[in-house]
Amino acid sequence: MPTIGFRARLSVNDGASNAEQFFSTAITIALPEREYDEYEDKTLYTADKNRAFNPTLVNNGMMEAEAYFNKSDYARLVALHGVTGKVWKLYTPDEDGATVTLTPLLATLTGWLKKIGAVKFEKDVETKVPFTLRVNSITAADGTNDTSMP
Repeated sequence: MPTIGFRARLSVNDGASNAEQFFSTAITIALPEREYDEYEDKTLYTADKNRAFNPTLVNNGMMEAEAYFNKSDYARLVALHGVTGKVWKLYTPDEDGATVTLTPLLATLTGWLKKIGAVKFEKDVETKVPFTLRVNSITAADGTNDTSMP
């Protein structure tokens, strides 16, 4: 069954108690592109003329997100800008939508807030704030079976 973004959530451990804080007005949250970097095998004598490449380290990419602007979330982003040691969590929507057996994918990301995009205030357009997280590592597991979760 296809899944839409309804009920996806993003959080970060933040604040004085280092508690999980959700970005309640998120509009888009993108799991990052992940790829292996590579190097070329430069052996001069080979059996054929095919170039060979081998994997090196994993590049976990950037997580792009956008939320409607509010003062508290924006202040949180400014405080987190460039800060390492925080754990970010993306809860995907549950695939079957059954509120009794919610088991979303929980992507746990380490990294740091690389960019806070421009915030534009216009008369008849909702104000949004885009932001980018540089991802150092990502793990994926089943989320908790909790009806208060997405």
